[in-house]
Amino acid sequence: MAGKKPHISHSQLDMYTRCGMQYWHRYIEGIKAPPSVAMLVGSGTHEAIEADLTEKMASGNLLLDEAVADIASDTLKRCWDAEPPLLNEEEALDGEKKTKGEAVDRAVSLAVCHHRDLAPELAPVAVEREWHVDVKGYPFELMGFIDVQEQDSIRDTKTSKKSPAPACSFTRQR
Repeated sequence: MAGKKPHISHSQLDMYTRCGMQYWHRYIEGIKAPPSVAMLVGSGTHEAIEADLTEKMASGNLLLDEAVADIASDTLKRCWDAEPPLLNEEEALDGEKKTKGEAVDRAVSLAVCHHRDLAPELAPVAVEREWHVDVKGYPFELMGFIDVQEQDSIRDTKTSKKSPAPACSFTRQR
């Protein structure tokens, strides 16, 4: 039955396959590395998209543009202040204030782009739905979250430059 065994997520498996020592420090020793600026942009964008689509499921309407922008901005700032990111060389040269401002602008831009260009086309039935899969013969289960579930598809929201970028860095294919 789901929820009884310890779990392992996709991000844990990804880290383990990339660097066993990084996995050891993070998940065994509990030593957490600071986030990157890109991770905080993703957090701000992701929370705004979640709120927008949750409102659509509840009321049939999306949030106002300004509300989506505020959620993205406020989330990024809150996360930044709670756990300042590790700046890369270029970001450090630009300075924290400029880098933070650009990060806020990027999160707001991505969230509003999703809100205007993609969210109107979506018909979510679940947002951030947790899933579990029992792995027979192993002392753990796999678990994760589906960002956006529609009646006939699931969508994973990405803001990374590595993601396909047909428009606004969001995949439109089903």
